[in-house]
Amino acid sequence: MAAITFWCVACGKASKVNIPGIPPGGVKGACPFCGSAIRIYPDGRLEGATPTAPAPSGPASAQPEGPPPPIPPAEPPPPPVQLPPPANTFACPACGHTHRVDLSKVPPGGATGKCKRCGCPLVLHPDGSVTSQAPAFKAGEDGSAPSQWWVKQGEGELGPFGPQDMADLAASGGLPADRMVKRWGGEWAPASSYPALAPLLVKQPRGGGAPAGEPSPEEPLGSPDACYAHPETGAVRVCTACHRHLCEACLKTMGGASNVKPVLACGACGGPTMALKKRERWTPFHKDMVQVLGSPFQGHALFYFAFLSFLEVLKVPCRFAPMVGLAAIFILVCLQYTFYIHLVREVANGSYTFPEWPETNNFMDMVMVFLKVLVVALVSVVPALLLACLGGAGLVGMAGLSGRAGIGGAMAAAALPILVATALIFLFYLTYLPICVAIVAIFNTVLPALNPVLIIRIIFRLGAPYFTAVLLWAAFIVIEGGIGWVLGHVPVLGAVVAAPFSVYFTLVSAYVLGRVCYENEEKIGWY
Repeated sequence: MAAITFWCVACGKASKVNIPGIPPGGVKGACPFCGSAIRIYPDGRLEGATPTAPAPSGPASAQPEGPPPPIPPAEPPPPPVQLPPPANTFACPACGHTHRVDLSKVPPGGATGKCKRCGCPLVLHPDGSVTSQAPAFKAGEDGSAPSQWWVKQGEGELGPFGPQDMADLAASGGLPADRMVKRWGGEWAPASSYPALAPLLVKQPRGGGAPAGEPSPEEPLGSPDACYAHPETGAVRVCTACHRHLCEACLKTMGGASNVKPVLACGACGGPTMALKKRERWTPFHKDMVQVLGSPFQGHALFYFAFLSFLEVLKVPCRFAPMVGLAAIFILVCLQYTFYIHLVREVANGSYTFPEWPETNNFMDMVMVFLKVLVVALVSVVPALLLACLGGAGLVGMAGLSGRAGIGGAMAAAALPILVATALIFLFYLTYLPICVAIVAIFNTVLPALNPVLIIRIIFRLGAPYFTAVLLWAAFIVIEGGIGWVLGHVPVLGAVVAAPFSVYFTLVSAYVLGRVCYENEEKIGWY
């Protein structure tokens, strides 16, 4: 009778059992050593024990053969996997806009809402996944659904627009051929690449401002309140070539070493642009002298003229106090030049009359304005300083050439050259300084004044209008000098009477400088 030897998995001791006589369902027994439950089946299968091959019956088979196999140590169960918490952001499947939400508050069935950018209906699930509930759009006649469009606007987008919305946008000039558009679920592409938009783009002006083979439009594209390409944005400039009204996003920056500030060109045709506020051309200042000479006495300008004259009169007694008076004069000058520079800037930006007093609450800002004017004034007299340094050597040389001895003889020999040199230096000062002051007023910088090549180039761009203003400023200096010479014979009172004249000539000079810049900004090329 065949028997099998087995080892109990509980205590590891060997036992033997005979196979015949076991019912088909097996028989349940116990380990004779530890009592652990063991079930034996007729085919030799064991539960709760480790069997060996069947051994033949007989005395020799009564003992188990060999030691039991070692029991491998039980491995500890692996630690539970910690899944990362779901992210608290999700992207709209339509436009890609990122939303932030607390996913722990999303109900098991999901939360419904709309995209904050494109308005697409969405369902957010607790695991952070998103599905769209957008309605199915009806396909067009060519089978190219859907009929909803989005248009690019800066870093964002606008939409959805239907066919009629796109037609209205094209009619208003807001759909150029190169504007980026897309359909639902599509990619961004120029409007000209969509056959469905071709009938609309035919009506759009191209390149120079009109469809091919047609003259330029008489009416401007867009309006001061609506850019031609971005109707929702106000225009800031208008193209002088294609008459488009342009917002800042539609301007093309063109820099160059000869420009104080980059030139702003039309982004559609590349033509020059001008400030939109110039709806009318001003009469050149030299043909509008009644307005120019009377500007300090019109409206609220009369009050500012009186106030500035009062500040000028206050300087008179300050001359008799060496230290305190000098500090007081410095404060008064800073106050005055704050308004003078403000006047140049506002008139250059399109103010036909005197502006309001600038809102300056920080005295250091006033000081910086005056110091910048002082710097450009010093730069303008560099030729005079060079002449003064070389003057002694020049006089000695002139005396040697003329054969005269002594300083008096040298001065007599050099009288005419000195007079000519003085006149040229004076003319250079009157020509160089005003444009530098204008740059300080408009751009708040003194760096261009340090580049004579740049300044002289701008002066010759301005041409006749600027040289006419220089002659007017020279006349003001001569007249003011004559008044000061006459009133200088009257101590104190003469200086008080001369103060309003000095303020008047300074105000008119600043006003003229602003008008020259405004009336000729296209020639200057710094806008």
